[in-house]
Amino acid sequence: MEHLRELRERKKLYQKDVSAALGIDRTTYAKYETGDTEPSFEILKRIARFYDVSIDYLLDFDIQCQKTKKKPPIQLTAEEERLISSFRQFNQKGKDRVLEEVYLMETAGIYKNGCDNASMDSQGGRA
Repeated sequence: MEHLRELRERKKLYQKDVSAALGIDRTTYAKYETGDTEPSFEILKRIARFYDVSIDYLLDFDIQCQKTKKKPPIQLTAEEERLISSFRQFNQKGKDRVLEEVYLMETAGIYKNGCDNASMDSQGGRA
C-alpha cells in the first residue's frame, strides 16, 4: 500500500478528508498508509474507487511483470473445481462476501496448513 500517501498528497487532501469519504476512522486510514494495518477487501475497493486507480496499483502488483513469467498450468483437485464452480454461481455480492471471508481467514492465519487450529471454534474465533 505504498501509494496511498502519494495519492492523497497528489489530491492535496488530509487523512481526515480521505477517511471521512471512505467512512472509516482517521487513525485506521493512517495505519493503512504506514503499512501497520491492511484494509479489508471492501475497504480496498472503496479506496480504489476514491482514488480512481486499480486494486492492482494499490497493492503494487506489476501486471506487465507477471505476464512475462511463464508458470506451469495449475492442476485442480476435484474439491477445488467444485469450489470454483460454486463460486461462479454467486452474484457479485455473494462473490464479494466469499472473497472477504477468505481474506479475513488468510490475514488471521487460521485454518492454514501446518497451523495448530485446535483452539479455534467453528467460527474461527478462540474457543
